[in-house]
Formats: sequence, structure tokens, C-alpha cells
Amino acid sequence: MPDAKEAYVRLIKAFPELPSASMQPLSRVIASLSGESTSRLHSTEFLNEEAFNYMRAFILTHHGMSQRPLQKENFEYAVEYIFRRQGRHVPTSTDPTRRGADIMIDGVTYSLKTHSSDGNKTPSTFDISKFAESRWLREPLLNEDFTEILRLVKNSVQTHLNEYSEIIFLHNHTTHLRGAPVVSYRLYKVPKWIFELTYKLTQPELVVP
Repeated sequence: MPDAKEAYVRLIKAFPELPSASMQPLSRVIASLSGESTSRLHSTEFLNEEAFNYMRAFILTHHGMSQRPLQKENFEYAVEYIFRRQGRHVPTSTDPTRRGADIMIDGVTYSLKTHSSDGNKTPSTFDISKFAESRWLREPLLNEDFTEILRLVKNSVQTHLNEYSEIIFLHNHTTHLRGAPVVSYRLYKVPKWIFELTYKLTQPELVVP
């Protein structure tokens, strides 16, 4: 990644050319980047220390302009940018080798997922939108055909999981302090075998809302 001093020089040179309307948004981003925040890297399995610091900067830059949590599209862009800048091989989204994966890094396919929560209690569960929507279950649910529901669930999960090797979750949780939103993030890898347990699901274990 570019040397910090080099980036600093480029910024200083660019300042006189910036229109006055850019000063306020830029000052908000700078305030967010330099304000009080805490972060901790627990594992380097996915992000090394340098990549972790860049991800932190992406999140703080985002919150310099928005009170809403980082969305999936922004998360994907940040991951692609960071790993490419580190010299890793990251094919574009139109590359057929990526198939249904959100991103491929050095030949390994990843599903990048985001999940939001709010309130005083952090939830112990999360949703995967492709499974949670389950439009393909509408007719079997109406007919209460639990054998067909089970078959469709297993097939859908297996088809989806076959598209990638690793699952990375970015969870954001919003609380409020003196009326202002405070957003915290956790980035973690979810073992794929947890979802593969669905293959062993039996009809008595199936919970239908």
C-alpha cells in the first residue's frame, strides 16, 4: 500500500485545488478518523494488521458522512480495495471464476455478509437473506407439505453453499448515547460446517413459522 508520507504529500497538494463546498464534508471525515474510537484485532486469519487498520479507516470514513451502518455493498468494496492494494489476486465481479461468490482472493471464494441489530442486547442469532426470504417455500407452506419443505430447504442451502468456500460476517450493532447513535462492529468468520448441518435436518426438527 502507498507510503503514508506519500499520501500526505498528495493531500497537501490537492487542498488548494478543492472547491470550498468540499471543505465541510472533508472536515467531517477527518473528524471521524481522528475522533475517539476503539478497535482490536483478535485474529489475523482473514485480515492481517495492515488490512485491519484499513478496514477500520473505511468504517470511520463512512461514518464521517453517514449515521447509518456500513452496508453490504460498501463492505464488499472495502474488502476488494484492501486486498488488491496488498497485492493479492482479486478478480473483478464479472470474472466467471467467481461464480456466485461475493469475492475471490488468491483463488479462495468468499461470501461476505452483513447483519444489523440495535438496542441494549446484542442478538445471538442472525439471518441470511437468501434463506430468510424463502419465496420458493410459499406454495409448500400453504399446502403444509413438510416433506417438500424439507427437501427444498436442503437443496437451496446446498446450492448456495457450493458457491463459496468461506463465510465472513460483518455485524453492526447500534445503541444511543445522549440521543446520538453509536455503532459498533464485529468482523468474524463463520464455519461453513454450521450451515452444512442443515443437510442432516429431519422433519421433526423443522420449525415452520
